[in-house]
Amino acid sequence: MPKARPARKKTPIKTAISTPVKDAADDDDLNASLGKVSLEDNFKSYNFNTTDPTFFRKFTKKNVNYVEVDFFVGALITEDFINVEFVNDGMAIQYQKATPQMFGEVSRLKIEMGQRKFHPDDSRVVAHDDTVQDIRRNEKAVNKLFWGDKDTQIVALPEKCKGKIRKEWNNYSSGGIVNGNRQFFLILTCRMETEQQRSKKAKL
Repeated sequence: MPKARPARKKTPIKTAISTPVKDAADDDDLNASLGKVSLEDNFKSYNFNTTDPTFFRKFTKKNVNYVEVDFFVGALITEDFINVEFVNDGMAIQYQKATPQMFGEVSRLKIEMGQRKFHPDDSRVVAHDDTVQDIRRNEKAVNKLFWGDKDTQIVALPEKCKGKIRKEWNNYSSGGIVNGNRQFFLILTCRMETEQQRSKKAKL
């Protein structure tokens, strides 16, 4: 006689765990609350910190190893506006670009609006002056220049460097014309010697 097949075990039915549905309005309220706190706490009516694009090269010339960093500065400015120095024991450089003091004054708005439209009681002028007052309370210009935080743009180098940072100022035509004037931009090249240099071959 054929053997009876064993009875199949019943697979227990899984009960779906119900997840409470969040109300979209709750998320909106939370996000709005967080956004309001972060924006209000971090808001500042001005900012003198700047960062510029960088481009690196490593090469050897006359048995000396170099690292070069190009900064796309943008507008043509003089050397007084740029500060570059070694930090982190030569493993990085600190790059700063100053802002002219006139940027934080009311006088420039008078030029932008024109003598006929400019008036001390104009709402735009009043709002501009509010920010100017913030700057005067919290900042101090050095030689008519405002400098941002020193650690705004710390540029890591591919290897440790030493000595003097040599700067080259390279001007290029942008190809554009504004108010009848041809426009140019500046690329600043910083050249540094690496600490590790190739050993010279001994003369036989």
